[in-house]
Amino acid sequence: MTSKFDSDGLWLNEYASNEKLSDVYFKRATGALPEMESSKAVAKLIASRMRPDERVLDVGCGSAHYLRSLRREISFGFNYVGVDYHDMFLNKAKRAWSDEPTASFRLGSVFDVPASDGEFDIVMCNNLIMHLPSLEAPMGELIRSSRRLVVIRTLVGNRSFRIQEVFNSDWYVDTDVSSSDEFTNDGNPRAYSFSNIYSEAYFTAVIKRHAPAARIEYIVDDQFESAAIESSAKNEKLHSATQIIGGKQVMGYILCPYQFIVIDLSG
Repeated sequence: MTSKFDSDGLWLNEYASNEKLSDVYFKRATGALPEMESSKAVAKLIASRMRPDERVLDVGCGSAHYLRSLRREISFGFNYVGVDYHDMFLNKAKRAWSDEPTASFRLGSVFDVPASDGEFDIVMCNNLIMHLPSLEAPMGELIRSSRRLVVIRTLVGNRSFRIQEVFNSDWYVDTDVSSSDEFTNDGNPRAYSFSNIYSEAYFTAVIKRHAPAARIEYIVDDQFESAAIESSAKNEKLHSATQIIGGKQVMGYILCPYQFIVIDLSG
């Protein structure tokens, strides 16, 4: 378990067996828990740009908890496809939305999105990009799959930082790495997750390499209720939960400059 990484550099154990996280996502999707503040914000952003009967692809969908916000915010019909890397999340997504005929799900990776070129009108990817070892290939796949818009929520600032959160078994159940053995002798963490912050300049350059004519908009994610975020962190007790310090979202010791990146491919 300690060092099982896939060919894209993702630590396979981080979410694969995280039953607690999948349960929280499932409860958010079904309404047993409140919607995430980011989910509400994404839904409003997409609703203002969406057209009737369009097709939405949600990459890294978890248990499709963002679909709940989309359904509440958008008054007209649309089709939704969720993609996730882990069967556990997809199985719960299928349960949560079993009575929804316009929702379906596919197993797949953001490094190899299971969609044909331009198959979807809107492609969204929330809270995933920052946890990946690289930005280049995932951005190419998100752009390739979209006909019109790509909407991303991730950490973007004026400087780039490569950040690794190192796991140990004292507080993270899905690793057997002890706190006394977190690093190899050459200083590499045995089990970790990225929480990378990318500079707006670099993010723009990557987008332009895949879509030179794209119009790009960066929108600071500051439309949230602090009390709702604090309540979620307290009640759900997820290790990745953000808290509010000085009016800013903080994850662990990291100040989180969340932004929405809207990529318009319509020309």
